[in-house]
Amino acid sequence: LFFGAISLRRVILNNNQITSIGKDSFKKMTVKPVTIYDNAFQQKLEEIDLSHNKLTNIQYGTFSQLDSLIILNLKHNNILLKYGLFPMMLKRLDLSYNQLKDFSLRQLLSSQLLEELKLNGNPIQNAKVEEVFPEAIFQFMHVYRMELSDCFGCMQLADVLIHFKRINRNIIVQFDSERTNSSNI
Repeated sequence: LFFGAISLRRVILNNNQITSIGKDSFKKMTVKPVTIYDNAFQQKLEEIDLSHNKLTNIQYGTFSQLDSLIILNLKHNNILLKYGLFPMMLKRLDLSYNQLKDFSLRQLLSSQLLEELKLNGNPIQNAKVEEVFPEAIFQFMHVYRMELSDCFGCMQLADVLIHFKRINRNIIVQFDSERTNSSNI
């Protein structure tokens, strides 16, 4: 579908009842040179929005080869997260309101330049906060904004804040004033 669309910067496919994305869906947007003397076209795709669809399983390599991708919106799907799905240059990732029960930052290690991560509304059930947010992974990542509303119960949310403080992450807690009856941060 996107073959040769090398100047395309944004792909907005939200609210389309999409159930799957093939690993080659965006691959042919980059035209490679035939010889070493030819100029390569640079891929310019910066943003993909697949929110509010019915995605569950994303094939390995679907997004990881998109070197120019900096914003990926996958909120309100049923995604099962696997390691290595996302490109290294990705800066903003929205995984809000999926079914991420066994989430860990280890699954995002390939995206070392990630700055914003939204995990709101995921029923994260890992027993230990240290498994969800390993200290060693934070050393590689540059996340400065993380949203965790409705992911944890109040007690576990307190453990998350204590863990962030213990590993010397500067945190500013902002509460959503419109959502007073849930754990939101």
